[in-house]
Amino acid sequence: MYESIGGKHSFILHSVNNIDLVSYISVTLFIDIYGGSLFTNECLAGGRLFAHVTSKEVIYYLGKDSITFHSNSMLTLYNNSLQIYNLLKNSSTQAQFTSIFRNQTNNSLDE
Repeated sequence: MYESIGGKHSFILHSVNNIDLVSYISVTLFIDIYGGSLFTNECLAGGRLFAHVTSKEVIYYLGKDSITFHSNSMLTLYNNSLQIYNLLKNSSTQAQFTSIFRNQTNNSLDE
């Protein structure tokens, strides 16, 4: 996690009680490579996949209980985490999120 200090982003290790105080979060990205049961963060061009996202972007933390890491680059989802992943990748769910975020964007433009 990072916070903005003096116009620059600074890595922080301490806990944060208010997500709005975080300027961005570094996250590891995993790609589904086998029907929702096996994921990797390896990039075909080499290295690992990651992103920096703002605190306002949607991230769902699946927890550690129903995820198994097989190496530094592979993981498997089980139980609750697999159900949540399947719900979030559902086209109906994605359409609902798209509608919600479009309305938020349009409402903020109207203000």
